[in-house]
Amino acid sequence: MSKAKKIALEDFIKKATDKYNKRKRVVDIEVEGFGILTFTRPSDSDLLEFKNTLANSIKMSKDESIDKLDYRQMLNASKELIYNSCEFLHSNELMQDLECGEPFDIPIKVFGIDGTIQLAQKINEAFEDSNVETVIKNS
Repeated sequence: MSKAKKIALEDFIKKATDKYNKRKRVVDIEVEGFGILTFTRPSDSDLLEFKNTLANSIKMSKDESIDKLDYRQMLNASKELIYNSCEFLHSNELMQDLECGEPFDIPIKVFGIDGTIQLAQKINEAFEDSNVETVIKNS
């Protein structure tokens, strides 16, 4: 039996806003070949879009083995997440030097296909709400 006590609305609002304000806003991630790069927190919408696209790019069979993998879909979601969270990639000079047709091509040219997907997963993990607990009440 849980010993948690019921809280008042004011306490709930304070806890909710404290939790929201304490979320990671910036993380430093070591990127092979570059060193430590700074990434800003993507919007909740961007994180959800990345997670949703990633989940939909993998089809599992009944025995839980991977049946189909849409790498292009994974890459598209990854390059957008990285571009939107790394200020260095917004450089017009970098875009010209790498001869990119559009800004979202920059992460692929810089980190490669596999590196882009792996880095996006690191960014996603870094900004996940790791302290969320689910309590199931059996009554």
